[in-house]
Amino acid sequence: MKKFLALLVVLITSFTFIACDPASSDGKDEIAFNLGVVDGAPALAVANVINGYDFEGEEYSVKTGVELSANAQTITASLISGDLDMAIIPLNLASKLYNESKNLDIKLATVNIFGCLYMIGKTDVASVEDLKGKIVYTVGQNGTPEIIFNFLLSQSGVEYEYGDEVVDSNKVYVKVASQASEIIQAINGGLADYAILGEPAVTNICAKTGSHVVLDLQAEWKKHHPEGKFVQAGLVVKGNVAEKTEYLDALIQKLMQNEEYLTANVSSLKDIYTQKESASLKLDFTLEILERCNVGCSRASVEKANIVAFLTAVKNFKAPLVGGELPQDDFYL
Repeated sequence: MKKFLALLVVLITSFTFIACDPASSDGKDEIAFNLGVVDGAPALAVANVINGYDFEGEEYSVKTGVELSANAQTITASLISGDLDMAIIPLNLASKLYNESKNLDIKLATVNIFGCLYMIGKTDVASVEDLKGKIVYTVGQNGTPEIIFNFLLSQSGVEYEYGDEVVDSNKVYVKVASQASEIIQAINGGLADYAILGEPAVTNICAKTGSHVVLDLQAEWKKHHPEGKFVQAGLVVKGNVAEKTEYLDALIQKLMQNEEYLTANVSSLKDIYTQKESASLKLDFTLEILERCNVGCSRASVEKANIVAFLTAVKNFKAPLVGGELPQDDFYL
């Protein structure tokens, strides 16, 4: 009986210890977070943590996994389902999630892509005014290339319509392609005069069509926002990540070192992303290509004025794409 009671005490004591500290033998909570990025420029924004990021704090430790996805819609769905805790996504999607998924308590932590949009073609142009009577393809329905191109046309007083045939030589005709392969066929087949895409797809398609960059959309944006800069995508985090301020601050500091990492490892990037089974980043990077990707990292609170300018442009195009209204101050970390 005494042996039984002694064994019972040991079991109860062990259970109590485990219940109080379920995750770690050294008294720290062990947390796992998953970060999602679109296979493309957003994936370059996390190059120095692409194989994961470990954080050790006084009270908890965090293991961060990084997952590549084909598109932002897949990432958004994973954020909602709980498969992802944070992600780098277009800023208008971040606003939409903030407005429509209050249970996620979405916050914008950083801006990581400062515009990677370019117009390609075989004939040079000086500005969007030169595109009258031309057919311009963009990629992705309601995507950033389409939205920003239409904004620039409107701001420049250039009329446009959707279609793949020129009816009025005073208008620009916009055709939305579902994928890059359609743009390649359209340019090579003479159906498109120009196309708007994001780098590094720009480099891939130029090589396959004999095209070159004819217009920098970031520079065109600056014509209408001379005091600001173009911002395109950033890191959103759920409330459970945002409350781990020590961890999030450390992760942001790490991402602020990413640009330096990219430059130092430019010749290795193809191998790094091939190992991650990337479909978009299997190219021989150069410093020129990296420069056109405009990858960086800056706190959302610092970039607030630029973010508001971007979201306002999207809202004026189609309000539902930002969730109806611009986010409140608690959106910006």
